[in-house]
Order: sequence, then C-alpha cells, then structure tokens
Amino acid sequence: MKTKYIIVLFLLFLIATFLIQNAEILTIKFLFWEFTISFSLVVLISILSGFVMYWLIRVKSKVKNLISNKKK
Repeated sequence: MKTKYIIVLFLLFLIATFLIQNAEILTIKFLFWEFTISFSLVVLISILSGFVMYWLIRVKSKVKNLISNKKK
C-alpha cells in the first residue's frame, strides 16, 4: 500500500512539473466558439475529466456487482 502512495505522489509531481513548464496561452476553436486559455489548464481539465470518467465507470461496476450479489 505504501508503494502505491509513492507512485501516486511521483505521478502528481510529474504532472505538476509539466503544467508549470507549459503555461503558455492557447487558442481553442470548436465549431462557432473560440476560447483563449492556458495550455496547463487544458491539460489539467483533460486529466481531471479522465479521472472522473474512470471513477464513474468503477462506481457503476461496483453498484452492478452489489445488485447482482443481493439477488443471489
């Protein structure tokens, strides 16, 4: 368990270093919209949305297993 926390801290350190070094402004165009935003913020939003999607899929799987176990 301790190794897992060390790996997570190391990955967070790498992500933070990447975000600090890539702070330039980026223009994003999508259909009719145009946004000016920091590249670091785009990467951070992408990482967080990936984490949320992973978490939702995991919760759905756990709820499905819980329901199937109660039916037995």
